[in-house]
Amino acid sequence: MQGARRRLPVSARDADRRAVVRTLEQAVAAAEHELSNLTRMRARELIGDEEFATECARLQRELAGLRDQLTPESDPGRASALTAETFVFAARAYDWFLAGDADTRQSIVDAVGSNLSLKDKIVSIEAKKPFRLIDEGLRGLRLPRTETYLELGSNCSAN
Repeated sequence: MQGARRRLPVSARDADRRAVVRTLEQAVAAAEHELSNLTRMRARELIGDEEFATECARLQRELAGLRDQLTPESDPGRASALTAETFVFAARAYDWFLAGDADTRQSIVDAVGSNLSLKDKIVSIEAKKPFRLIDEGLRGLRLPRTETYLELGSNCSAN
């Protein structure tokens, strides 16, 4: 396929790329519209929290994939948007997982985890890179000893 693309004249490759971009833009618009409708349905209590969380996570993954295909990787605005979406998902995934049904939980594990394994009836899940980086960053922000925090807190309240 790549060889065939290289042999096409530049104008044909540009026309082909424009058609792909139009199709991707239409798919993004449709997914955004679907997400908007989903939010309206939840606001009107036509669907429950679990179904909303499952569908919202699915649509956000779909949108992220479409936008990745649509936008060049060198676009810093797109990188910022993806980073923000990842942080929002990371912040809400735990609560969605706890409140969700089996399908919701499966969707969240699929989105966040990789290298699942089962040994001695214990499931091990490695976090995908963006979520692993978030976790490592949060660990660096935590105080090394709980006693230090408690000592600081007691000194502040004693004054």
